Amino acid sequence: MEESSSSELSRDVSVNASTSTSLKDEINIPSENKDDVESDELYSSFKDFGVPNVPDDVDYYDDEDDLFDEYGYHDESNCDIDDIVTMFEDIDLSTGLEVAFNDLDAVNQNDEIAVKFKSFKKFDSVSDPSDHHFCSPELLKIKGAGMEPTKKWTRRIQHEWRLLEKHLPETIYVRVYEGRLDLLRAAIVGPTGTPYHDGLFFFDIYFPTFYPSVPPMVHYHSRGLRLNPNLYGCGKVCLSLLNTWNGDKSENWRAGSTMLQVLVSIQALILNEKPFFNEPGYETFVNTTEGEWSSLCYNKTVFVLSCKTMLYSLQSPPKHFESFVAGHFRYRGRAILMACIAYLQGAQIGCPVVPKSEAVAREDDGNLSTSETKMETRHRRYPTF
Repeated sequence: MEESSSSELSRDVSVNASTSTSLKDEINIPSENKDDVESDELYSSFKDFGVPNVPDDVDYYDDEDDLFDEYGYHDESNCDIDDIVTMFEDIDLSTGLEVAFNDLDAVNQNDEIAVKFKSFKKFDSVSDPSDHHFCSPELLKIKGAGMEPTKKWTRRIQHEWRLLEKHLPETIYVRVYEGRLDLLRAAIVGPTGTPYHDGLFFFDIYFPTFYPSVPPMVHYHSRGLRLNPNLYGCGKVCLSLLNTWNGDKSENWRAGSTMLQVLVSIQALILNEKPFFNEPGYETFVNTTEGEWSSLCYNKTVFVLSCKTMLYSLQSPPKHFESFVAGHFRYRGRAILMACIAYLQGAQIGCPVVPKSEAVAREDDGNLSTSETKMETRHRRYPTF
């Protein structure tokens, strides 16, 4: 097993209460122009929606945390832009975000972290599954667990491995286990343009004895955080393709479905730009004043929880992903912190954060397209209604 490099990275990224003016000056953010919004009125339509629609067809999870939303994204107080400062303070991310930027600016391509990160494969096999969720006593609750796998099942798992090795997108990483064909672990990088950008999200997968007649079982490493209506604090993943969500039958698992489809669906359908509307019933509020404003407010909470997840991953990365976690945040640390400061200045969560020097150079060269300029303007500030 690779040794963890997170402690070295933690020395590179230190946070204190002073103001990092050099970084703030780099970010191309227009001057502030706030208009207060009556949050009570905007949120009134969502107060009585209740808790998420929790499917009851997955019996290997404890659903106690489904009875309430711990992070209160129905709470109208979350609609105040300034509250993101308090959210950052709650997880020890100060408004100053003072960082050892000299270290982040020039990553030594030959240091141990960089070398291991560059050599980290998208797909690989490992031997020790000891920290895998489905190595725990939870596995004993699953019907058919412990049965001798058939040759047909083994061939199907090997087929899944080949598909993953050949077709994984650049932002999904998988480890399978040589002695446990029934287990798999995946890391998904949060997509750009979403409140999950640059985050790392880990999932443990179990292939039941009756697979592929039944879907794989997926557990999300939540660290106790609820940052999406479809990802529960207990680790449950609600997705039609996993038969854990009451979607259209055409979207449900079939024997011809694959693990690759599951991972891509999680990244595209769950970790999306507006996760607020993943909540059952909320889709009717898409493109409405109340709905869009509530979505913006929810994204603030999601991003802060994503930052907290980043810190947890640095402190205790999942086994076999230690070098990947350290390298990812070494390379993306500056961009993440620039985004934090931009959001604290009022930029919309998920918007492109372009350094002033880069923006000026692109405009001078004529490389900043009209559509891109409009996109950056649209996403840069929270709208006023």
